[in-house]
Amino acid sequence: ATDSAVAYDALHNVWLVSSLSLLEKPSVHGNAVLTSRSSDGGLTWSNPAVTASGSDLDKNWIVCDNTATSPFYGRCYTEWDDHGNGNRMQMSYSNDGGITWSAAATNGSGIIGGQPVVTPAGVVIVPTANANETAIGSFNSTNGGVSWSSTTTIATVRHHTVAGSLREGPLPS
Repeated sequence: ATDSAVAYDALHNVWLVSSLSLLEKPSVHGNAVLTSRSSDGGLTWSNPAVTASGSDLDKNWIVCDNTATSPFYGRCYTEWDDHGNGNRMQMSYSNDGGITWSAAATNGSGIIGGQPVVTPAGVVIVPTANANETAIGSFNSTNGGVSWSSTTTIATVRHHTVAGSLREGPLPS
């Protein structure tokens, strides 16, 4: 597994870890987005639930809506990109503490490295890089992840590649 990201779901009192499965080696991309759960503060973990499957998935991230007054309180969101399909943005949500996940929704944008955050009003905002990592932008959902806005460019990126053929890029954080 690679690309682990951690979130806490206050409504369901569970910790969630999203990761990419690397069953085919050598590979830098996953063939599944998986979510493991802990309901005892991280002492034990469930077998991972499959959030999404594919042949070339990358850069997953997870977040939960923990504002009790939000209309989507307790909903968790996982973002990833389908690298084999032009880095097409994919988002899925769970209403049951990460046990089951919705079908993926997309806005059709090519992105990489999105890191969703949830506002107290339940709006999900996802800062991200575009597919070729030359700009930083964001997209959002105001309806609990049912649909997503188009990506808005915030700034262009001037990037200096590191030596040694290391895989790196100007991703948002």
